Amino acid sequence: MTFEKIAKPVPSMSRNHLRLLAMTVCTKQILLSAIFISFALQALSCATDQTAPPEKLSIHFIDVGEGDAILIRTSKECILVDTGNPITGVRLLRYLQKQHIGTIGHIILTHPHPDHMGGIFAIAQLIPFYHIYDNGEDINRHAKEQPLFRWYRDLVRENPKYEPLGAGNRLHFNGITLTVLWPPKSRGSADWNTGSLVCMLEFGTFRCLLMGDGNRITEGELLKRGVNLKAHILKAGHHGALDTATVEFIEAVKPETVIISVNKGNINGYPADKVVQKYTQIAKVYRTYRDGTIVVTVFPDGRYAVQCER
Repeated sequence: MTFEKIAKPVPSMSRNHLRLLAMTVCTKQILLSAIFISFALQALSCATDQTAPPEKLSIHFIDVGEGDAILIRTSKECILVDTGNPITGVRLLRYLQKQHIGTIGHIILTHPHPDHMGGIFAIAQLIPFYHIYDNGEDINRHAKEQPLFRWYRDLVRENPKYEPLGAGNRLHFNGITLTVLWPPKSRGSADWNTGSLVCMLEFGTFRCLLMGDGNRITEGELLKRGVNLKAHILKAGHHGALDTATVEFIEAVKPETVIISVNKGNINGYPADKVVQKYTQIAKVYRTYRDGTIVVTVFPDGRYAVQCER
């Protein structure tokens, strides 16, 4: 029935009207198609012009109470420098899990003092890792006298993924370079703080100096060797103790930001007031016991932002 009605002849005015209507509909369809194509081309143009977001670097100075723990992270890789003490190892583990760290590329223990390597007993057994390093400090006598160092030797030094580091070693990943500045691979110092690994982290023009437990002797040796110590951020050596931060060293580094990793009411009196005052005169000073975990986000153009937990 419907087909028959449509097939019937119509008066001439109605036919003209239909032709006009058909032309109008056709014109609208053409316009709509043009608009659609225009939007599609614009979207395609935007998609073509867009590039992947630039790589960023984040450095987490983690509040582990008494000790050091630093997470260096990009979207593809992470490095853990020191692991806090045996008591706060679980705190560090939970922080890494909260950051969705499923695997650690490199674990660097600056030296075998318990407030730097203590958390490794939790971390190394619960998070997979590819490489683990320390400064190669002789611990044989300590391993005979103290179980903690014997266990450290068994877990770290005898691990097939272990390798000692010294001045000149470099790690490269995602446009980032971590260079070991100290100690030399053949050193004679018996003091573990003096022999602590010192590393320079570089990302484009950005530089961050990680002093471990390095002290005045360490600072003096670096200056004597003419090492370029200039850095935007300084992780203060030896928790800001009185045996650090010579005037010559501070002048060589010229930091904008200083971060001191230390617990509240430290039994050794760290950080020393005199040291904090020296740093405050030239830089913004952060302390983990006061500011909590401190996260530095570094952008490809060298700018960086500091965010504190508290």
